[in-house]
Amino acid sequence: MEEEIQAAFAYAKHAEQATPPASGFLMEARKSTRAKDPNCSREQIEAAAHKLRDREVAKRVSDWGRQRAMSHGWFDNYTFSKALGEMALEQDRPGHVQLQIVRPSGITAAVVQPCAGWLDAFLLVEPLIQGVGTGLITGFPGDPEVSIDVIPVDMVTSVVLAAVVGPITASGVQVFQAGTGFRNPITLGRIEKIWRDYFLRHPMKPKSGSPVVVKPIKFYSTPQEFEASNRRFYLKPIQLVQWLVEATPFWGTFRLTRSLWVRLDRLARQLGKALRLADLYCAYTMNSWRFETTRTERLMATLAPQDKRSFEFDPGAIDWERFWCEVHIPFMRRYLLKEEGHLKPKL
Repeated sequence: MEEEIQAAFAYAKHAEQATPPASGFLMEARKSTRAKDPNCSREQIEAAAHKLRDREVAKRVSDWGRQRAMSHGWFDNYTFSKALGEMALEQDRPGHVQLQIVRPSGITAAVVQPCAGWLDAFLLVEPLIQGVGTGLITGFPGDPEVSIDVIPVDMVTSVVLAAVVGPITASGVQVFQAGTGFRNPITLGRIEKIWRDYFLRHPMKPKSGSPVVVKPIKFYSTPQEFEASNRRFYLKPIQLVQWLVEATPFWGTFRLTRSLWVRLDRLARQLGKALRLADLYCAYTMNSWRFETTRTERLMATLAPQDKRSFEFDPGAIDWERFWCEVHIPFMRRYLLKEEGHLKPKL
């Protein structure tokens, strides 16, 4: 474990040293900054170059971490780092200290506490929901029949608090899993239909243009097939048109060509984001994951009646259509995406 930690620090240092200086990103920064504002200052261009370099360093470290995790049999560095954390806790645990580990599946918005739909970040499913609603995601690698295990954040919190006062074991270590797939599974295909039907009733509206009309998601059997299709039919044509714009003499001096370049650049970045999301999530959308929660249910059953009401854990009671359409997505749109006049989440 210590070897992995030192390897991560060593590569982070290497990535910082191996990435070209900010001056190597000036051409790209100048192009993108002047396309938005032809009167931009040198300081603005240099700041954009530094931001591009920082992004490149972060990408190199992230890509290395994922490859490192996969070399040890994990799908990504997120799950690998959580496993390392558990090992570190167990290794350094004093003999008299009870270690309670809570392993949640994918965490979603709250059902009840602190309020219906509560989210504090744009993390797991939120980029996917937005991608479907904006029409950015029209295809994805995945099997519509696989089970997608997610759990509301307040149910996870309930398990954490119950585990703190849970029973002591002879081994000194207990693991409690928090998920919904064991009692209330939902498939990828059903989630896609629920999201699509919701956005057909409550479409997202760009700043300019008509409301987005979402279409059924096409599921690809492999991530390679998905990437090849998107690069061939979307990314390469966008890059070709962008190159033609840049080949136009004095393109940066005309508002029409500048705005066209900015739009193409935004589309290319959005498509790149969709490809990266697909690459990261395909392990979960192409394989069924169901977390056994019997031990967690036994733990929650030991709570006093009043505590059971205060710290609810009942995955089987979740109505998935209501949860996505009346709780999670409305809160996300109203409070995270800041969409004006959007519906409030319902209790």
